[in-house]
Amino acid sequence: MFRVGGFFILIIAIGLCFNRALGISQPEDIVERSMKIMWAMKDEGTSSLKRDIQAGVASEIEMFGGEICRLAATCGVKVPMSCKAYEALKSKIQG
Repeated sequence: MFRVGGFFILIIAIGLCFNRALGISQPEDIVERSMKIMWAMKDEGTSSLKRDIQAGVASEIEMFGGEICRLAATCGVKVPMSCKAYEALKSKIQG
């Protein structure tokens, strides 16, 4: 669960950086609220994104992967690992 938690914190941090760069406000306690939700999940639980990928459905990959890459380009931020993961997942889903 630690690795998942660390990844979740990284995703939240990326989102916060984009929000600030784009002038989008967020609640001051957004990290704590998000972590509370994540830690309440059962160990055997999976994300809807993982279930979509396993089913070969691309519904959330654009929102979670593609949007990060597009926002990064807009903000002039390099996120090569995120974009590489996005491309790999998109290829897997598309077959």
